[in-house]
Amino acid sequence: MSVDSSGRRYCDGCYATMEVASRIWLNKAYCNVCYDRHFVIVDCSRCRAHTSVYRNSHGPFLCDRCRLEPRLCLRCGRPVGQAGLVIDGRVVCPSCTPYMKEWPDCPQCHRPARVLWAKPELGIDIPICVRCHQRRDHKTCAVCRRYRPVAGHLPGGKPHCADCHPGHQLTHPCPDCQAPAPGRGNGRCPICTIIYRMRRTSDVLAMSLHANWSRQWLVGFADWLLARERPHPHSTLRFRRHLGFFQRLDATYAGPQDVTPASLLGLWSIAELRRKLLPMQYLAEQHGIVIAAEDKLAAAERHRIAAMRTNAQETPWNPLVRAYTDTITESQLNLRTQRQYIHAAVTFCAAVGATAEQPWTDEAMSQYLERQPSTYTNLCRFVRFVRELHSWPVTMPAKPHIERTVPASVQVFRRLLGRIPDGEPERAPVLLLQRILSRAFSIRVADLSIPDIQYTQDGTTASLIHPTHGTIGVPREFMSIAQSWSSRRRVRRRHHPSPSPRTRPGDLVVR
Repeated sequence: MSVDSSGRRYCDGCYATMEVASRIWLNKAYCNVCYDRHFVIVDCSRCRAHTSVYRNSHGPFLCDRCRLEPRLCLRCGRPVGQAGLVIDGRVVCPSCTPYMKEWPDCPQCHRPARVLWAKPELGIDIPICVRCHQRRDHKTCAVCRRYRPVAGHLPGGKPHCADCHPGHQLTHPCPDCQAPAPGRGNGRCPICTIIYRMRRTSDVLAMSLHANWSRQWLVGFADWLLARERPHPHSTLRFRRHLGFFQRLDATYAGPQDVTPASLLGLWSIAELRRKLLPMQYLAEQHGIVIAAEDKLAAAERHRIAAMRTNAQETPWNPLVRAYTDTITESQLNLRTQRQYIHAAVTFCAAVGATAEQPWTDEAMSQYLERQPSTYTNLCRFVRFVRELHSWPVTMPAKPHIERTVPASVQVFRRLLGRIPDGEPERAPVLLLQRILSRAFSIRVADLSIPDIQYTQDGTTASLIHPTHGTIGVPREFMSIAQSWSSRRRVRRRHHPSPSPRTRPGDLVVR
């Protein structure tokens, strides 16, 4: 195609200017007159269809359809009639052109955008993307929660759309529950939207499982979550977090009959099962797979013993710990006791740097017990085992004296009792007596101020009747304190139908 000095296209046959070329052949453009003069009609050598070719060209001749048939799209591989883009001599179909073309970056958000345009009438002089256009005049409506053009603002400053104008709000029935939903159209209400999203997500994710029973369990887990609590926008996210649990079941077990409490404890540790609390509750409620508390404790102790044995593999005292662990685990001792014995032995070996070649010294043992006197009893068994295994002259020193400290809770309780004047509860403040009873019976101080609590005494027996904690027996040593508190205690009024000018809501009234 040729262009003169004025920028106008001209025919390569007669050199006359033209607006549109009738035919382009070998990068030369011909006008309508030259097309009839230089081109002739011949038959396609493949499909025998008519096609026009240059009169001085040599065959074989192909029509446009047969000539373009071998061209395949660079991206999708389909035949390309009219190319949308040419990259290094290879064509791209119009459908794939947006994916192969480099999009310009938006000057405002700096993200690739397919289309950029400006709106001078809205004050947008620089071409920007669709997202930046909408962010100027679109917001999430505070009423219908839809992303719409802003029609105004509510009294609190939140935006609303044209369908949710105050005083003229439009509503429509929800297609699922028929409840009125804000806005026009046929959209679901917020609750039904969450339910629909959850069930659709469960159906899609169930297709990633192989067995039919595991798919049913995954879908049932989603329904169980919806029935367990009120649907929340994060319900779907919470459901997705536990997909790996059911994928592990699907890949491990051949059928639902193989999923037992014992197999689950072998598949996961107790710490991992704690993170899978919701799926385990679902299995317990819907399928009766309940792991007993004693089985959990036993599995946790076994895991801790195995962890201690694994951590000691690369240490000099590994032979001692391995032999001692085998002996302890073969005994009939409680698993918790076994773990305590092994932990005491491992901690001692790490502290004194024990080895399997030579024994430790009595001085090292004495220094360790000075720092850890509470491990004396647990170490006795380990020392006896090592002495019998290697015939080492190791012994336990005399048992050190351990000073018993009074717990902080007991010290606080003693201080409260010491604040009673001369041991006479009648002379003590009511709040002090209330704090003493709170400490004695593990009841909050506020719970002792409700009017439903009662104190009864019949001879040598007394009881404190609480609506939440039930009936609590009062020991003889606390009868005088409880009786004095009950006769002088203050309770909170539940409501004040006609408060007097001298009282305020929330004041305490002497009973």
